Amino acid sequence: MRALLRTFSWQEARQHPWRHLAAVAAVALGVALAFSVHLINASALDEFSQAVRAVGGQPDVELRAVRETFDDRVFDAVARHPGVAIAAPVLEIATTVRTQAGTDAGDQGGARRVPLRVVGLDGLLAARIATTLAPVPLAGADRLALFAPDAVFLNAAARQALGLAGADRAGAVLSLQAGPRTRAVRLAGTVAAGGTPLAVMDIGAAQDLFERTGRLSRIDLRLAA
Repeated sequence: MRALLRTFSWQEARQHPWRHLAAVAAVALGVALAFSVHLINASALDEFSQAVRAVGGQPDVELRAVRETFDDRVFDAVARHPGVAIAAPVLEIATTVRTQAGTDAGDQGGARRVPLRVVGLDGLLAARIATTLAPVPLAGADRLALFAPDAVFLNAAARQALGLAGADRAGAVLSLQAGPRTRAVRLAGTVAAGGTPLAVMDIGAAQDLFERTGRLSRIDLRLAA
């Protein structure tokens, strides 16, 4: 290989140095151009993905517990990170809910119990990072109900399963299973999230209700540009 380089390539380079320099420059420019196109495409796709997540109400990143929950002191360190624009703490609980028989929320067949995923979050941040989970008060409900300790906001699947769809049911009383006990909460509004039955409430209220003070299930992040 070295003999071939000395015999042919080196001799050719010595006889035509400018042609070889032009060839090297052309190859370098071609590589630079291809790399530039790759960077532009990657940046455009990333911006498009961020826009889709923002419109669809999804965070850029979710930090989840390896097990069920983790200490909420982690949140302070994450929120102060320079690469994080918005950080929202979330507590998720799998439980069951039923309407209380004899109330306006009950259907004609009496109380109804359904599995329910409860999401405790900061309602003020939800509108900026997870729009589908942003609480919307019902007509007649207190505008500050978002911060009430007994207020829940149900998605369409939960309202349908509990017989609360198609009517203004502000103030309807529901019973949430919290460990061995049941706790009464009231319907204050709705959320746009789809999927299985889901309820949103203030994260502090959820921690108190389910005795998970100082615990989080995940942290939703909107990254800095």
